[in-house]
Amino acid sequence: MQFSRPSFMVPKIVNESHRVCEVMDRLLPRDVGDYDLFITEPLSSECVSHAARRLGVSLVYVVSAPLLPWIETAAFGHYSNPAVVPHPFAVLDTFYRRLHSAAMHLYTVVANYWSTATAAAVERRPYDLAPPVKPALVFVNTHHVTTEPPRFVPANRVDVGGIHLTAPQPLPAVKYDIIK
Repeated sequence: MQFSRPSFMVPKIVNESHRVCEVMDRLLPRDVGDYDLFITEPLSSECVSHAARRLGVSLVYVVSAPLLPWIETAAFGHYSNPAVVPHPFAVLDTFYRRLHSAAMHLYTVVANYWSTATAAAVERRPYDLAPPVKPALVFVNTHHVTTEPPRFVPANRVDVGGIHLTAPQPLPAVKYDIIK
């Protein structure tokens, strides 16, 4: 039950994201080297984009689930409309569901901002000081036909959900043996 509450999950995701960024900052090479691209999952923070800045390469995000509202805003530069993009419901067909979706959207965005600001106020890291790098491309494991309602899709977002599915095959013939 605790993992289903945004009041628990948003700060936990922010803290885990910053922990990953601290480890990544220590492991990155100090010299630029021969890199062409940095591919990462943003988790809950754009601090991972600091690696692309340090290496001087383009950034690509790979996201295994639908984007979190604050990452979508940071990556694409626009806010999703909570009256159209549902948070806790699959379909927003009533006023209550639209209002609840808007409230959850606002709450999670503010909770993320508050958690990030609180973590950054404790100790400023190199990835907190520089502005984040915007991704050149974002691969999202979703598809607007099967998993998400219709919505605005930016040019640098590629939905890859369903690509891994194989072509349908005819069912094999079934032989019936009747035991006498």
